[in-house]
Amino acid sequence: MVPGSCFLAEFLPPGQAIRGTIMPEELTEFTTTVKKQGTMLCLPLGKTLGLALQRFGFAPDQPVVVRFSEQRLEIRPVASLGAVREQMLRSVDELRAFRNKMRGLLEALPRVTDEELESGETPEGELLGTLECLISDDLDPAIRKLQGVERLKGPERWRSR
Repeated sequence: MVPGSCFLAEFLPPGQAIRGTIMPEELTEFTTTVKKQGTMLCLPLGKTLGLALQRFGFAPDQPVVVRFSEQRLEIRPVASLGAVREQMLRSVDELRAFRNKMRGLLEALPRVTDEELESGETPEGELLGTLECLISDDLDPAIRKLQGVERLKGPERWRSR
């Protein structure tokens, strides 16, 4: 299916059934008519929708997974190993930023003495423990695991499509 080869679909803002003009970067939902062309399922798209599909990970002639359920059709791109690896490596930066945000919250907590922490549960102590555990038990190991993907050397198929 070539974007723009059929007709321009009606745009819908996410979660709303209202007609109107939408900026392409906000396009996440549209209406169209399902067409069957021989053994192919066709969803006619306009040029703008073709660009939106590319932004969400779809490329021409890309393999996809199609799932059917009651009144639902789901189409997901099948990414190459290299593309998945690259996304995982980009996630490292996102997790680092989140970890830094949590560290900032940790530093912003009111100071609690050791005696107050040992005497019982205080709201400050609970938040302190939660943030420290989140950082050391969850975020730091997740970052290390994702960084480990960088060391994986694979065959030619690791490269992005």
